[in-house]
Amino acid sequence: MPFPILHTPFVVLSEIISLLEPKEIVTVSFCSKKARRLLKRRHQRREPLGWRLYMIDYGYWARVDIVTPHHSYPVLSAVHISVARYESEHKSIQMNGYKRGFSCDIPVLYFEDRVMGSKMIVDYVTDLFNQDVYGLIMDRNGIWAIEWINNRQEKMLNGLELVENDVYNCYGDAPLNYILRNKGATDYYKLRDKVSDNFRFDGKLGPAIQLSIHSNGHWVTLDNLKNFDFMRIEVEESRLSVSDLHSFLEHWRSGGSRRLAYLQLVFEKDTDFEHFDEELELVEKPNVVDNRLSDEEIANSLDGYSIQRDDGVKATIHFGIRHFVLIVWHPTHGVVFGGAQKNLGAAGLTIVIVRKDLIGKQQAITPAVFSYKEMIANNSLYNTPPTGGIYTTNLVLKWIKSKSGLNAIYELNLKKSGLIYGIIDNSNGFYHCAVDKRYRSIMNVCFRIGGAAGNEDLEAEFLKGAAERNMISLKGHRSVGGIRASLYNAITLEETQVLATWMNEFQKAHSA
Repeated sequence: MPFPILHTPFVVLSEIISLLEPKEIVTVSFCSKKARRLLKRRHQRREPLGWRLYMIDYGYWARVDIVTPHHSYPVLSAVHISVARYESEHKSIQMNGYKRGFSCDIPVLYFEDRVMGSKMIVDYVTDLFNQDVYGLIMDRNGIWAIEWINNRQEKMLNGLELVENDVYNCYGDAPLNYILRNKGATDYYKLRDKVSDNFRFDGKLGPAIQLSIHSNGHWVTLDNLKNFDFMRIEVEESRLSVSDLHSFLEHWRSGGSRRLAYLQLVFEKDTDFEHFDEELELVEKPNVVDNRLSDEEIANSLDGYSIQRDDGVKATIHFGIRHFVLIVWHPTHGVVFGGAQKNLGAAGLTIVIVRKDLIGKQQAITPAVFSYKEMIANNSLYNTPPTGGIYTTNLVLKWIKSKSGLNAIYELNLKKSGLIYGIIDNSNGFYHCAVDKRYRSIMNVCFRIGGAAGNEDLEAEFLKGAAERNMISLKGHRSVGGIRASLYNAITLEETQVLATWMNEFQKAHSA
């Protein structure tokens, strides 16, 4: 029997609950009223969960999913009764006027009225976990749920996703128009349904964080692009012309679309960008790499161009026959927090730079000693400061200034690390660095000797020879092994050359 009536002691139930995954919690809640009350009471007392509830409404069924940072768990479904043709297979039972069963290891409720069933499962799970619905994934049949969810909870939906369903033989112009004209989410919109060539939208959308138009972005015009107020915009099958992009960049350069941080267009047809950079007076910026690029091929193979807004904010542009990418380099730092050890001073000193508008916005539970507001109000003397560490850092800062400043130190560090990486990359595999070249540290150069897996005998011999040349602490971290050369600010170029010379000598001695 899929929903047994359990008469279990309270203490035993509490222990069981602590071991359950989200979908198991929902299943157990059907066991008895006592179990459901216990589960509900427990989650109402707890700190907010690291879960998000999603409602999925698609065709003849609806479902509630719980999404964690690493997993997605379907927890409860509602299905139209016409789908349950084989009752013996689903082992459904009749209870309270509707049927219950199991499918794919989760509880399923069967309804004549699918909308009523959708509402019931959402009400059930949100009440059980004391959480609002975070996102809605729907086909055209689920448009009704946008207004219903936003009316039933204080906080608006964070995200909407409109997906394509092959059962519909017509275009989805009306549902898409409804979503675009009625603000239904605070953070993101993902639009995947097919629309006709005649579809047009003449309004504004946003502000929000992300807009993704997949597969059917042919309707997006220059005016739409200017009126989309998002930080990230992605459009596939775009029909925007080079002239449109020229106009949009002039619009951006003069201060339009100020919140935009990332724009990616994938064109429906090949696009000719010849002389595009000349018309806009773009500055070539070769070998641009940015981890915000979702298409790895774009990031790895194309050069970029730099463009600057009137207020000084810079952006990088990539373009090719089938794509256009704009990356805006907004000043994004609100808090800079770092330990002084290694490059700025002695361990024990922490330096924090805080943007003024963030001061005083800490949580109520923040201890005074960790409050930036209290620290600033007391001139950083709320508690006894590490005087020795502050004095040392002051000396280091004066030293950096005497060396022509931070940029000069940075350039010197590039030379030092480049010297070692150059030997590694030209050693025909004798030295091996596993870190992608785009993300290599200029402070700590880690490598193995004798191939990718490393030869511990060779590495031990290398370390012994290094010690004889007054180079110590080159042994890699115990968790990864190998060699780690720390080239902090205190290490000179001449000292780095000593290491480089030893690496060349060692390779020559073992490559004969």
